[in-house]
Amino acid sequence: MSKEKDLERILEKARIEAQKDALMDFVVKNGKAITRISLVILTIIIISVATSIIKNKRQATYSKILQEAYIAQDVNDLKKSKELLKKILDSKRAPNSISTLASFRYADFLLQDSKNQEAFDIFTKIAECNSCEEFSRDLAKLLAIKTWIMDGEIQKQENVAQKMQSYALKAKHLKDHINEQMAIYQLMQGNLKRALDIYKKITNSAEASDAIKVRAQTHISDLISKIDLKDGDKK
Repeated sequence: MSKEKDLERILEKARIEAQKDALMDFVVKNGKAITRISLVILTIIIISVATSIIKNKRQATYSKILQEAYIAQDVNDLKKSKELLKKILDSKRAPNSISTLASFRYADFLLQDSKNQEAFDIFTKIAECNSCEEFSRDLAKLLAIKTWIMDGEIQKQENVAQKMQSYALKAKHLKDHINEQMAIYQLMQGNLKRALDIYKKITNSAEASDAIKVRAQTHISDLISKIDLKDGDKK
């Protein structure tokens, strides 16, 4: 029995030694390749760390500029606030999240200056930005539709109505708010039944807030009366 155990130990030792020899032989034969692979891995690690540091530095830099723009607006230095926001918008290095926030704030200034087209262009750019957050895209869609509704010149542009309809269909987080604006647009166009259908959709939405449902229900009651009156006149 002891001889068998001794034999097993000898065989196990021989197996381990063989593995060591094989490994050393592999390292000797493939030393250059292993060195190159190690250098590649080390380079990737260095690049990843450097990229992370650069991103964090950019985040801090442009966050500071955005904060300065907010402070300037709070003290009513609108010119400085606009300049700082524009600096972020014009930069290709600004992080996407900060650029989006700056864009919304800058578009608000444009609306105050009655530059509706420029604000509308900013909103549509964010709405169609695949790398932007979904909520930001939905908010941009809502603001684009609001701007479109209040500006007759934008309404005249080719294919804009279809684009706004597409925004309403693809919205997720602010779908009911966007539908409410689309109902207002249908009312402006005299399409009472289309507006009624949209308001009914809102009241039946599980995600709609109580406030928006109350507004929709008020319009529904009014629209039913108007549609009945209109149909009665036809008879």
